[in-house]
Amino acid sequence: MASSEKKLTNLIYFSPQRWGELDRFVRLYHETYKFDERTLHILHGVAGHFHKATTLLRVARSMSPAIKEDREELEAKGHSSGLRGAELAAVVETVFCELYSAIGCGRHIISEIYRGFRGVTSKKTRAFFQNAFDGQLDERLPVEIREACQQAKWFNELRRLRDAVIHSNVGSCHLDETTGKIRYFQESLRAGDKAFFIDDVFEKMESFQRDVNLFLGKIFKVLNRTLKDNEVWQMCGVFNSLIYTRYVRPSEAIDFNSGRCDALTWFEKEGNQRCPLADNCGAYKKGKELLPV
Repeated sequence: MASSEKKLTNLIYFSPQRWGELDRFVRLYHETYKFDERTLHILHGVAGHFHKATTLLRVARSMSPAIKEDREELEAKGHSSGLRGAELAAVVETVFCELYSAIGCGRHIISEIYRGFRGVTSKKTRAFFQNAFDGQLDERLPVEIREACQQAKWFNELRRLRDAVIHSNVGSCHLDETTGKIRYFQESLRAGDKAFFIDDVFEKMESFQRDVNLFLGKIFKVLNRTLKDNEVWQMCGVFNSLIYTRYVRPSEAIDFNSGRCDALTWFEKEGNQRCPLADNCGAYKKGKELLPV
């Protein structure tokens, strides 16, 4: 007879060696900044919107082979609904919007931390970037943030696309048989007197994704330097359905051995489940050493 006992999976949450600059800030800001509930949602929205854009980019890739069916329908019937191209365009346009939203959330965090600084508006992302391009951001704002914004030459193109798609009907995509690339068309955009096309929409999405990722990395790298080096509570992981925790300073958050164990205050007691990683954990060793004799 098969055993009915469930096999529980151990989950490690504390892995600073894998954190990006945004991850680090989100996990370690608590002893430095006290954000209200709305700002907390916006902070988590930075990564949320970026990851959503990344997910949708994968979805768009999976949809792209079907676009040839629009041309096959045209050749077979003399007309085509363009359904596959419209479906793909809807996903493409959402990628643009989500990347812009990630930037908008990041801008809001800058505005919250540097509230009252000249040019750091809390209302409009486009106004903030225009102030950066015009050299109107307060000189008290860290120079790396000002330079990252000034050098974001891709921003206005992304903003223009985002503005177009949220105020217009869905655009269209089609396969260019000459180049093998997928072109994107949005009727509400013009290039002078001509219709506006993106000749390779996947290259454009991936380019924006890289630019936004690098921009956010630069911004939050600076914000991480503003953190007080006070201990911050962290969840280590879930082992056999129990939550284990530690405290760690931003300066020492390097790998799983960082900080000092907090959970040993209960799992060392008789009858409690001991942490399965304790014997090989630097945080447990440090926590043990700091216990009162």
